Amino acid sequence: MNSKFLLICSCSGRDRKATMEYDILFPNQPTPPMVRGKEAIAKLASKYNNAHLRSISKLNGNFSYYVEITESGKIVEEYDLILGKKIV
Repeated sequence: MNSKFLLICSCSGRDRKATMEYDILFPNQPTPPMVRGKEAIAKLASKYNNAHLRSISKLNGNFSYYVEITESGKIVEEYDLILGKKIV
Protein backbone atom coordinates (compact mmCIF):
# COMPACT_ATOMS: atom_id res chain seq x y z
CA MET A 1 0.00 0.00 0.00
CA ASN A 2 1.33 3.43 -0.95
CA SER A 3 1.52 6.35 1.46
CA LYS A 4 0.76 9.96 0.53
CA PHE A 5 2.22 13.08 2.13
CA LEU A 6 2.38 16.82 1.76
CA LEU A 7 5.96 17.95 2.37
CA ILE A 8 6.12 21.60 3.33
CA CYS A 9 8.61 24.13 4.62
CA SER A 10 8.12 25.58 8.08
CA CYS A 11 7.18 28.99 6.63
CA SER A 12 4.22 30.75 8.20
CA GLY A 13 0.94 29.96 6.42
CA ARG A 14 2.45 27.31 4.14
CA ASP A 15 0.24 24.55 5.61
CA ARG A 16 -2.96 26.41 4.66
CA LYS A 17 -1.60 27.28 1.20
CA ALA A 18 -0.44 23.71 0.57
CA THR A 19 -3.91 22.41 1.44
CA MET A 20 -5.51 24.87 -1.00
CA GLU A 21 -2.99 23.99 -3.73
CA TYR A 22 -3.61 20.26 -3.20
CA ASP A 23 -7.39 20.76 -3.35
CA ILE A 24 -7.05 22.53 -6.72
CA LEU A 25 -5.06 19.65 -8.22
CA PHE A 26 -7.00 16.87 -6.51
CA PRO A 27 -10.58 18.04 -5.88
CA ASN A 28 -12.74 15.85 -3.67
CA GLN A 29 -9.73 13.88 -2.39
CA PRO A 30 -8.85 13.73 1.30
CA THR A 31 -5.83 15.85 2.18
CA PRO A 32 -2.78 13.67 2.97
CA PRO A 33 -0.91 14.14 6.24
CA MET A 34 1.53 17.05 6.30
CA VAL A 35 5.19 16.65 7.07
CA ARG A 36 6.40 20.11 8.02
CA GLY A 37 9.99 21.30 8.25
CA LYS A 38 13.42 19.96 7.45
CA GLU A 39 13.76 17.73 10.49
CA ALA A 40 10.41 15.98 10.00
CA ILE A 41 11.05 15.46 6.28
CA ALA A 42 14.53 14.05 7.06
CA LYS A 43 12.91 11.53 9.44
CA LEU A 44 10.48 10.51 6.71
CA ALA A 45 13.39 10.15 4.27
CA SER A 46 15.17 7.87 6.75
CA LYS A 47 12.04 5.79 7.30
CA TYR A 48 11.70 5.14 3.56
CA ASN A 49 15.48 5.23 2.85
CA ASN A 50 14.82 7.69 0.03
CA ALA A 51 17.57 10.03 -1.20
CA HIS A 52 15.13 12.32 -3.02
CA LEU A 53 13.15 12.99 0.17
CA ARG A 54 16.45 13.59 1.92
CA SER A 55 17.31 16.25 -0.67
CA ILE A 56 13.92 17.92 -0.14
CA SER A 57 14.69 18.04 3.58
CA LYS A 58 17.72 20.21 2.78
CA LEU A 59 15.84 22.82 0.72
CA ASN A 60 15.78 26.43 1.82
CA GLY A 61 12.93 28.83 1.25
CA ASN A 62 9.29 28.31 0.44
CA PHE A 63 8.23 24.88 -0.86
CA SER A 64 5.40 22.38 -0.83
CA TYR A 65 5.28 18.99 -2.51
CA TYR A 66 2.79 16.18 -2.72
CA VAL A 67 4.39 12.73 -2.84
CA GLU A 68 3.05 9.21 -3.07
CA ILE A 69 5.61 6.63 -2.01
CA THR A 70 5.64 2.84 -1.86
CA GLU A 71 6.54 0.88 1.26
CA SER A 72 9.89 0.09 -0.38
CA GLY A 73 10.65 3.81 -0.74
CA LYS A 74 9.96 4.38 -4.44
CA ILE A 75 8.20 7.65 -5.29
CA VAL A 76 5.40 6.86 -7.75
CA GLU A 77 3.93 10.35 -7.96
CA GLU A 78 5.20 13.80 -7.04
CA TYR A 79 3.87 17.32 -7.60
CA ASP A 80 5.33 20.73 -6.90
CA LEU A 81 2.22 22.30 -5.38
CA ILE A 82 3.43 25.89 -5.69
CA LEU A 83 3.95 25.51 -9.45
CA GLY A 84 1.02 23.11 -9.84
CA LYS A 85 3.21 20.79 -11.93
CA LYS A 86 3.78 17.06 -11.90
CA ILE A 87 7.38 16.05 -11.31
CA VAL A 88 7.08 12.25 -11.34
